[in-house]
Amino acid sequence: MFETISVQQSALANQCVSYFSVTETEKLQITFPDPGKPRIRKVVTRSRSRKTGKYPSWKMGRMVQWDSGNEKTVFRTLDGDATVIAFYEQPFCVRYLDNGILRRHYPDVLVEFIDGVDVWEIKDARDQLDADIVRRTAILKPLFAQLGIRYRLVFVDKQTTKGTEAYCTSVVRFGRPSIDQVERERARRFFECRQRITWQDAETGCLGDKSKNIVARLLLEGNLSATQRATEISSSTQIVASPETQSLVTNWRC
Repeated sequence: MFETISVQQSALANQCVSYFSVTETEKLQITFPDPGKPRIRKVVTRSRSRKTGKYPSWKMGRMVQWDSGNEKTVFRTLDGDATVIAFYEQPFCVRYLDNGILRRHYPDVLVEFIDGVDVWEIKDARDQLDADIVRRTAILKPLFAQLGIRYRLVFVDKQTTKGTEAYCTSVVRFGRPSIDQVERERARRFFECRQRITWQDAETGCLGDKSKNIVARLLLEGNLSATQRATEISSSTQIVASPETQSLVTNWRC
């Protein structure tokens, strides 16, 4: 058994360790990936019975692996959410005590928001009443809270999240290429004069040949915000000159 959190010395170089400002709590043990490895266990293997895959994240600069359609939806959305700084799939293994029984759990993703850090378990909306999931969450929430981390269940309902996913996918598609300081300054001066435009303005070149790229990139970085984020970006999408502070996934988290 154990009494305090365990951070393996061999894993101190792993990037996820830095999110834990406190390293001791009762009845919890966390094992991180070895240095240089992005995840605690393999996700994409030939032997998996269900569909898995890789998503090319612009935010993380690498292929992020998912092992369910719900995870793919979440990762695409996090990639396009301006309030998300970084996210790491399969970030660590948790061992905890449940009425004296030692159990093991692999959270799906660690998410760094501009206002703090979450650890997520991603489930289908149909699993909301699963007794084992509810029980595990009730145990882990206060233990992670002692570490300054928010442990959350995220239930994905494809009917209500597909619009947000489509918005993020389209903004990432246009905003993935970087923009230079000249283009940023041009945009700053433009939006000083015009506080609101539509995506159609970007399509017709309001900022030059790279208008769509510039506007989308500033949306991704949170320098601009869109008033319609529950549908794929279109000519009628309104874009305003104000920082984006509202997370796209606020209503997903329990």
